[in-house]
Amino acid sequence: MSTMYQSDQMELSSILREASGVAGIPADIIAALQKRVDEHLFNIVIAGEFKRGKSTFINALLGDDVLPMGVVPLTSVITMVRSGLSASITIQFANGDSKQAPLSQLPEYATERGNPGNIKDVKSVTVYHPSHWLNTGVQLVDTPGVGSVHEQNSEVTHHYLPQSDAVIFVISADQPLSRNELDFLACIRGYAGKVFCLLNKVDLLSSSELQESIAFTGGVLRKTIGDEIPILPISARMALEAYQSDCHALREKSGLVNFEYALHHFLRNESERVWIDSIRRQVLQCLTERELSNDLEIRAMELPLEQLEVRLAAFSKKKAELLKARENMDCLLLSDCQKIIKGRLEPDLAALKARLQLQLHDHLNKWAASLRQDGSIALQKGLEELIVDDVRGGFDAWRKDEGIVLGVELEAMYTQFWGQMCNHIAELAKYSASIFEVTLTPIKPGARQKSEKDFLYKFWYEPSGLSLLGSFFLRLLPTVLSYPILLRHARMRADELVETQSGRLRHDFEEHITKDAKRFQQEMDGRYESIGSNIEKSIRAGMQSKALTESEVMIRRAELSTLRVDIDCVKKHLLGYAKVAA
Repeated sequence: MSTMYQSDQMELSSILREASGVAGIPADIIAALQKRVDEHLFNIVIAGEFKRGKSTFINALLGDDVLPMGVVPLTSVITMVRSGLSASITIQFANGDSKQAPLSQLPEYATERGNPGNIKDVKSVTVYHPSHWLNTGVQLVDTPGVGSVHEQNSEVTHHYLPQSDAVIFVISADQPLSRNELDFLACIRGYAGKVFCLLNKVDLLSSSELQESIAFTGGVLRKTIGDEIPILPISARMALEAYQSDCHALREKSGLVNFEYALHHFLRNESERVWIDSIRRQVLQCLTERELSNDLEIRAMELPLEQLEVRLAAFSKKKAELLKARENMDCLLLSDCQKIIKGRLEPDLAALKARLQLQLHDHLNKWAASLRQDGSIALQKGLEELIVDDVRGGFDAWRKDEGIVLGVELEAMYTQFWGQMCNHIAELAKYSASIFEVTLTPIKPGARQKSEKDFLYKFWYEPSGLSLLGSFFLRLLPTVLSYPILLRHARMRADELVETQSGRLRHDFEEHITKDAKRFQQEMDGRYESIGSNIEKSIRAGMQSKALTESEVMIRRAELSTLRVDIDCVKKHLLGYAKVAA
């Protein structure tokens, strides 16, 4: 990226400045695109389960002891590493405050020892470092380990995935791929355009064992993911030792050199084109829409009023037909949302309820036996606390995984409807160009902004009348009599709490899905309205010119001709740049 990217950045900025000078091009769209160009960071997310060597790998890649390493999992804090003149950190807190500090203080905010349970309420930490890998716009993102004892770590990592441009997934050669890792990889494929799979700790295997491990891992990935993901063997520990001892031979042996080559090839030949093309296409879309509106107004000025009214009526009829189809899509969209709720959410929730209730009944027997000697009051209190913790933990873990599953299904549904909408818009534009006899460059509506699927719910709890026998009554009974009564009521309490949380969670999921679907409908409506109203506005502007004086018509024609020249100039610059960049 480096020099080439800087050149592309300057070129795109130049094109955007030209586009901003074209009358009728939305200023907010150009401003948003310019911001993307100015602030572009290519996010490479480093992900994997706890104790796979992610932080060690990043340190080896940077050639410096930047991130803390250890045997305990990090807190639920995203650590971003980007280019800086010297090593330092910026801590971003959940309340919006930020603080700058030396790199040496990083463990105080991003480790379990320095920030147990994230008691300091850190949202993220940005590390600045002068590595050559970072000075081209690359940002490395070290995520908390999925599957660690800290359940929120997996949630934070999943939440960051939609922001990834590429993912380096770290697995371990000394442990087989877990079901959790395979599920996570499947989730990654829905977001990242490129995935590298690093098989770490290969120094623990013999040559034959390594080849067997690579072959086995590749087969599992193909069978599970249904795709070919490159597997790169590496010893992050050995690579870091090579840096510390300045031993090139050890660095070669570690496998880091092969990975660096693969990463460099990707950044040089793939990543930049993908990102630049997305900017270019959006600018071209704005210009094409403005070009159609301009040409329609010119043509409307040329046609006799009678013909113009006939063609406008035909356009209005076509627009009404497509709007009717659009309304039908709304009904189908909401119907499909209910299918996801009935066909996926409710069966999954029912299975969770059954599993949790069986689990709780089994746990209750063990808990009650261990607490029995403490007396009736302590037994009652202890069982209540353990039930609440177990139910809360079960629902929190399930909600996170179910959110990912539902998010994937919703995105697939949205993609289908967005494609239908694009076809309708293209049909309306093509029909308009046809009846008014103007040339049309095919219009492709912009890519849809994916919403963040954050299915959160508040755990509801209040003491239950079922579980609370009066303390006075309990004191009167000997333990031998109170024990079976309390155990029976504890089972009823567990079932009650599971049922309550199931109802709340179903309600919250359905509410979120419905709101998200309505937001998606509004987004589609906006695209319909933007194209349709601009076309109609241009036609009516040409119709209104019939009431202008000859000199006023000439002035307007000159303005439209100048506008067409401006559009053509920017398009020529844009398309010429695209050929050079290809």
